[in-house]
Amino acid sequence: MLPSGKYQIARLGQPSRQMTLSEINYGLASGEVMPDDQYWIKGMPRWERISDLSGVILPTSPKTRAPMVPSTVSRSTVASPEPVISTNRNGSASGNLSFWSQPETKPRLAVWAPITYLLLSVAFTPLTGTVLIAQNHRATEETTWRGIAWFWLVVWSAFFIVGLSLHFAAVPCGPPMYWLLGFISLSVAWFFTCALPHRGFLHTRSYEAAWRNDWGKPVGFGFLAWVIVFTVYLLSH
Repeated sequence: MLPSGKYQIARLGQPSRQMTLSEINYGLASGEVMPDDQYWIKGMPRWERISDLSGVILPTSPKTRAPMVPSTVSRSTVASPEPVISTNRNGSASGNLSFWSQPETKPRLAVWAPITYLLLSVAFTPLTGTVLIAQNHRATEETTWRGIAWFWLVVWSAFFIVGLSLHFAAVPCGPPMYWLLGFISLSVAWFFTCALPHRGFLHTRSYEAAWRNDWGKPVGFGFLAWVIVFTVYLLSH
């Protein structure tokens, strides 16, 4: 999922222009924008085809290419993607890239696979999965979804800290069934607002994912948390 805002839209031989997603869809319907034109927005490592942009509505029948109306924003005021030098497989520079050039390879980022954070969430509560999702968004530098992950970190931490504190302090806080229903409700909300959207985010990535397999640290912290909880529970009884 890409951030909202104005995208840089360009085609070969013409200056770029800024368009919102709704303007892109209107341009596709009128023929002013074609599916094989390219788009870029701040944070993307390279230009992509408009047909690959999430949220676009491609026309059902081919359109005749209409002339693109240049934007009032000049090329010099628009920041281009970071890669400006093409490298060979051995890492040597092969010359400057043009406005339309693409990096030869997508950047590789180490991220947790969806099956990993979902399984660890089942074993050690969604708090563990939320930590892994936050690490993924930190690696991809995606700020919007990272904020959502941090929101759920606060929610789950508050839920467990308040619940355990009330229990061990022998403060009446309702039947355990209420807490179980609350945990289930939060888990369902977390799955549909954090875990599932993040899975879709990974599937529309513009980088090569190097799935992390260093399970030792999250599994160790998960077991340690359960050991502490059960130890304190046994000592309190």
